[in-house]
Amino acid sequence: MTAEERIQQLEAENAALREQLAEALEHLGQALRGIHEFEGQLAKDSHNSGKPPSGDGPGRRRWSQRDQSEKPTGGQPGHAGRTLMQVAPPDEVVCHRPVICGHCQLSMTESHTLPTLVNTYTARRHLMVPDVFKRPNRLDSHREVVL
Repeated sequence: MTAEERIQQLEAENAALREQLAEALEHLGQALRGIHEFEGQLAKDSHNSGKPPSGDGPGRRRWSQRDQSEKPTGGQPGHAGRTLMQVAPPDEVVCHRPVICGHCQLSMTESHTLPTLVNTYTARRHLMVPDVFKRPNRLDSHREVVL
């Protein structure tokens, strides 16, 4: 191979590499434009766009604008508390007992000593609103046995 042939070969290689570089730079520019577009979308939240606050995502933390008080949270000392007291005894007490044991999955029939096992229950009261002309107010208490 002569020197002139070698120079022509290298110039052809150089031209091919320049074309490849131009294509690669074009693809890189497109990729960078896409990245900048996505970064702009990620930077938007409910404060700087029309997005709702629920669309802020888990990374957005909202800090309260209020200053911290010296007082402890909850009821303050000396404040008279109020509790909703239960009214008169219910008209009917309904006891809901489990059919099977929640721990061992055994059947909870009447033959088992359920009263000795049960030491607590949850109670709910329901005020039945009357039909206008049929019957008066009725208060039922529902108890759920907890094992």
